[in-house]
Amino acid sequence: MKKKLYIITLTITIWGCFNKKKSDNELVIISDIHKAEILNEILSDTIDLKLLPYQRALISEFNFLHKFPERIIEKEGELISVKYLEYLSHNLKEKDTVFLKDQIEKNKKFDLKILTKYNYQILNTCELLKKGVSHDSLSSIAYERMTPSDRLYGASYFLIEKPIFNKKMNRVCLSIDRPNSGESFVLVRKNGKWEKTSLQSIWAN
Repeated sequence: MKKKLYIITLTITIWGCFNKKKSDNELVIISDIHKAEILNEILSDTIDLKLLPYQRALISEFNFLHKFPERIIEKEGELISVKYLEYLSHNLKEKDTVFLKDQIEKNKKFDLKILTKYNYQILNTCELLKKGVSHDSLSSIAYERMTPSDRLYGASYFLIEKPIFNKKMNRVCLSIDRPNSGESFVLVRKNGKWEKTSLQSIWAN
């Protein structure tokens, strides 16, 4: 009898470990529609998060700013420079770097124009640059499209570094830039609401 119980217990333990391993490696696919829904949740919160000053703000569909291959993280009380992938893994608490790499690759085809579905205004930066418009002139073009009240907020348009999530979809790395400044955030979803957990970096020139 004891031998039978031991075999049953061992079988359950092995099966549980197998299922956990299978669950940890389970393929998670984030659709563009789902990504846009969450991005809207975050950007439309102009009261608590305030990543955008107002929802009518112009958003560039193309982020032309230089992407640095390394970022800064705090590890064991020290600030260290790491590769972008390690930066994401650290801040998202996500060990599956293949999952993160897949998002980075798919983000190249994620079109921010999808945000027009939520009444955001899009600045067709890519098209303007192809026509020979200079980067410096983009602000003037955006300014002309703004209402007098919108101009009071200062920034003419915003550039978004497309979001990267963890598998649980409750942590996200997101950067909001302007032509001459920007911030990188880590946000956490708690009780159905997104909150800033940290401001990872800020830059200006």
